[in-house]
Amino acid sequence: MIGKARAIAHTGNAVKYALTKEDAKSISSNLLSSDDDPNRIALEMKRVQELNSRCKNNCLRIEVSPAREDSL
Repeated sequence: MIGKARAIAHTGNAVKYALTKEDAKSISSNLLSSDDDPNRIALEMKRVQELNSRCKNNCLRIEVSPAREDSL
């Protein structure tokens, strides 16, 4: 398995992209609404991100690629 994480500034676009992919589904959301609306999720995350005004890239994008033998 390969994983990669990056700090990004475009939270809203990342959430929209992730939720509009084919077969996309939310697995877990900690302290966020269970709503599947990307705009609402990004707004909730932005409220917390604004608590640290000095941080520019305040969202982590994590990509995980399973090994071929782990794929379905």
